[in-house]
Amino acid sequence: MKLYTDIFRQSWHITKKQKAVWWFGLFALFLGGKGIDFESFFSSIKVLRMPFSPLRPDFWNMQQWNELFTLFGQSQYMIFLLILAVPLGMFLIYIMMVSQIGLVDAFGANAQQQDKNTEKKYLLEDALQTSRTHLPTVFAINVVSKVLSLLLLVVVSLPMFIGRVQFSQVAYSLLLFFIVAPIIILISLIAKYAVNYAVLQNMQFRQAVVSGLQLFWHNVGVSIELAVLMFVGYFVVNILAILGAALITLPVYVIGMIGASTFQQEIFLSLYALSMIVALVILVFIFALIFSAWHFGNWTLLFLQLTKGNKQSKIYRLMNS
Repeated sequence: MKLYTDIFRQSWHITKKQKAVWWFGLFALFLGGKGIDFESFFSSIKVLRMPFSPLRPDFWNMQQWNELFTLFGQSQYMIFLLILAVPLGMFLIYIMMVSQIGLVDAFGANAQQQDKNTEKKYLLEDALQTSRTHLPTVFAINVVSKVLSLLLLVVVSLPMFIGRVQFSQVAYSLLLFFIVAPIIILISLIAKYAVNYAVLQNMQFRQAVVSGLQLFWHNVGVSIELAVLMFVGYFVVNILAILGAALITLPVYVIGMIGASTFQQEIFLSLYALSMIVALVILVFIFALIFSAWHFGNWTLLFLQLTKGNKQSKIYRLMNS
């Protein structure tokens, strides 16, 4: 575990020192499941279950769409919001790409600076400067990985479109999902390496993807182990956020219990519940963006280690010791 502990420690050191990566981590949250690769398993389930998902037969009910278009046509505000959503969506995508590039560049640059003992603060201007060169390639890598994942989900949903939905069709889709879900996770890991190649080694799309695939192929065990550790780590972070919220609101709970028993009014307990929700939302948000930045840093630092030479997974070493 020394490889992982060294990476985690170095990544945390950079995360604490470079506050700019926190903001990059915030926008990187939108890239998919808080940046946690194994969460794509649950995200895929949500996509398949969403009422307005095109992967569900109900989505293609033209009567529902006619009613929706009629509603839009009758409201000038809805048309205005729809027109406004396009540039806002494009701007958000741009910010997400800059954030991803900034995270990779910040951790890559700081890792080299630590080796030379020449650390300096990473700024938004640095991310924007790097993005001018690498944004098209990184955007293409993200689009291709998302499209491939979506196509695999289309394959999963196909049995649902064959005639009336029955139990056998649901069973086939479920079976296909458990076959496809691991492939979607592997695609996200390969995309991570490809983005690192594009940003840190100035590779173009094709070369970055091929290199990312080769790096993953030669280090499958280590890659999957880190993905599992990140998933467990995110679960632990959420538990810590819940415990932190409970600890912060403990005085409110005590006051609420005293007030409820003294005045026989449930409003005191309601105030505690409200304060607990607010504290939990704030802590989960803060923990998630910091974890997102740290998580990206771990992958970049692992990438730097793997490009120096292939690494054996802990499980492989245990089995062969």
